[in-house]
Amino acid sequence: MLCVDELLALEPFQQLPPSQLQWVCDRAHELTVPAGTTLLAEGSNPNGFFMMKSYSHLDRGAQQVVDVRDGLEDTLKLLAYKLKSGITVHRQYEPELPQVCAYGSELNQVWTNLIDNAIAAMDGKGTLTVAIARDHDHLRVEIIDSGSGIPASIQSRIFEPFFTTKAMGEGSGLDLDAVSRIIRNRHQGTVSVDSQPGRTCFTVCLPLPAATAATST
Repeated sequence: MLCVDELLALEPFQQLPPSQLQWVCDRAHELTVPAGTTLLAEGSNPNGFFMMKSYSHLDRGAQQVVDVRDGLEDTLKLLAYKLKSGITVHRQYEPELPQVCAYGSELNQVWTNLIDNAIAAMDGKGTLTVAIARDHDHLRVEIIDSGSGIPASIQSRIFEPFFTTKAMGEGSGLDLDAVSRIIRNRHQGTVSVDSQPGRTCFTVCLPLPAATAATST
């Protein structure tokens, strides 16, 4: 994986500010490392090897029928080593949820980023809620944490390229601008955030296949 020091050795990158250098490193990492690999390298997860097949087997090149609940559950298992005893996970899944047509491994990267950020926001203690429900012709996923919240002054900017609240070199993987690109550009869905002290909720809405959406009540 490229690091900031290596980029600084290349003349075209020497004029970029640190935040943009980190963004370039993260994008290179995103393109070269399969979903889940970074997580397994960062922490101890004895079940990780067996999880990888179900987590990253989907072909990025073509949309497939995807069970969003399975993807979220796989992500929670991969991140189990970060879910310390002080964090409680609540699942709110509607029964008989419809499947979606999607790039499954890309969605897994979205769930990884959002859930990992939620865990980090709680600093080892709090409640993580993962909710899935049908909303007319969309499937709605909510990732909710009980952390300190995102300052109102930056909420409108968190999906912008290059924008991050992390210090340089503090972790890698997808930024929220990549979450936005995957959901909005690749899946014609929406992603939004509502945050206040004690409750931050990221909401992802994915369109349902036409035949499924036609049965909406």
